[in-house]
Amino acid sequence: MEQPVRTLAVDIGNTRIKLGLFVGENLAVTEDFPSSEEISNEILSFLEKNESPDRCIMSSVVPSLRSIVRDTIEERCRIEVKRTKWRVRELVPMQVEQPDQVGTDRLVNSLAAIRLYGPPCIVVSLGTATTFEIISGDGVYLGGCIVPGVGIAKEALSQRAALLPPYPWRKMSQLLGKTTLQQMEIGLYQGTKCLVQGMIAAYRRDLGEAYKSIGTGGYSQFLAEDGLFDIYDPHLGLKGLYFTIHSTHSA
Repeated sequence: MEQPVRTLAVDIGNTRIKLGLFVGENLAVTEDFPSSEEISNEILSFLEKNESPDRCIMSSVVPSLRSIVRDTIEERCRIEVKRTKWRVRELVPMQVEQPDQVGTDRLVNSLAAIRLYGPPCIVVSLGTATTFEIISGDGVYLGGCIVPGVGIAKEALSQRAALLPPYPWRKMSQLLGKTTLQQMEIGLYQGTKCLVQGMIAAYRRDLGEAYKSIGTGGYSQFLAEDGLFDIYDPHLGLKGLYFTIHSTHSA
């Protein structure tokens, strides 16, 4: 019996590097690590724990890490690491003024949303930046918006204000903080929650209530637990990478 193709998907972000190993169409194993130039050992450890992939697809928004990750995988697995930048642009039609400037990671998320959940939809990704992608009913990427993300906001406040301490991202149900730390945590969590709720509602007012919301990204889990999204998929980007290499329309 023929063995299913094993596909390694690699998503290099500003904060985290995510690895996903697909066996056939199934996402069998995932891991993620801090984005760092010392990432080779983590990748090798991941590869040693799992059977070698037959093929690999990579997306990167960090040029300095691209060659490190590619060389590590190619030398260990003896396969070519393919980039998705141009592939995904053939698969997601766009109606924007500068299509070449749309981030590959945003299009990869959009592709997965279209293939898995269907348009029209609003894809909300909470990572280094919080991004909103709008996909029309006929599967066209219409644009969206970009907001400084949770990590940026949290670090900026504690770094720019000398008397304010570092503080975590965590779910805060209350609105009234009784200490400075509580007030910072509430502001970050509830402020982000209101931003996401408000933007989803605004897009639906402009475009129609049929637009489903899809949440993803490293900071999205708590908001998903609070019911902000119609669909929550923490591995949306890895699945989008899989579709770029297994699509019959790709180059």
